[in-house]
Amino acid sequence: ISHSERFAGSSLLGIGMSTYSNSTVDKVIDYDKEGDKMLEKLMKISTNEFKDPTEHEVFTFLEACYKMFMSQPMCLELTPPLTLCGDIHGQFNDLIRIFKTNGFPPKTNYLFLGDYIDRGAHSIETMLFLLAIKLKYPLHFFLLRGNHETSIVNRIYGFHQNIMQRYGTERVYNAFTEVFTVMPLSALVGKRIVCMHGGLSKDLIETTTLYQTLNDIRRPLTDPPNPSMPLDLLWSDPYASVKGFQYSIRGVSCTFGPDVVNQFCDKHGIDLIVRAHQVVQDGYDFFCDRKLVTIFSAPHYCGQFDNAAAVMHIDASLKCTFKIMRPEYAKRKKSKK
Repeated sequence: ISHSERFAGSSLLGIGMSTYSNSTVDKVIDYDKEGDKMLEKLMKISTNEFKDPTEHEVFTFLEACYKMFMSQPMCLELTPPLTLCGDIHGQFNDLIRIFKTNGFPPKTNYLFLGDYIDRGAHSIETMLFLLAIKLKYPLHFFLLRGNHETSIVNRIYGFHQNIMQRYGTERVYNAFTEVFTVMPLSALVGKRIVCMHGGLSKDLIETTTLYQTLNDIRRPLTDPPNPSMPLDLLWSDPYASVKGFQYSIRGVSCTFGPDVVNQFCDKHGIDLIVRAHQVVQDGYDFFCDRKLVTIFSAPHYCGQFDNAAAVMHIDASLKCTFKIMRPEYAKRKKSKK
């Protein structure tokens, strides 16, 4: 991917906004430089020298992120080795722990499965950090969109409030939202492992061209309608007691049973479906004779659960292994008698 690659579509932040003029559409962006500048700021986050990126710095940075995502497919075709991570939800310290435990890019290649924001205390820093690494290492680091990277969700569960408290303007929130609308929804690893945030959809059972169907989803994609395949990729859940596709208790998208998983894998020659979206006690949980696995990478979720986190390593031969990270609880000070 050339640093001079240009996106010849609509101008960034052009959806109901005029932050950028049309002249910025053809501007050459140095992705590496933009990533470095943001990483340099965020590396000071635990020091007295840290200052929030300015509104202008955020806009310039997000413009580069928008164009970077548009330069890559809607369905990523990836070659292992690769490390897969599930939900992060603004738990910045745990995100850093993942990198310290499993290696930093580009030494380790990563695919994150979405839900970077909301609920946790550091959604803005988490999102900026991940996007900066994406700019710095575009061929080693990949980010899928999760259901929390939609405005219908993150306006309620914390991200919008975080932005307004920090910057006091909808413009910054809208800039992030536009970047979310062009993030990929799925990935195919080694042509045998399919990844998404949520789960399967009826359209994926009916199609005979899996990759083309996933890659042909048009961008920018705002909050997907219910029902729709993009919505299911972000929201649907497997349930052992379900046959076929059924109504979801979430009130959005659907649930699907083991029969659907078997049918999908047999039809498309898929060995494993990897998704996130649900808290699981040990950080990962298999379904349907190990044809589907859920990964969750935010330990001690919301400070309320005692769940572990996990990441999944895929080696060059497509062998999958897991690394579990147990919660690290703050030590209580002993009271003086």
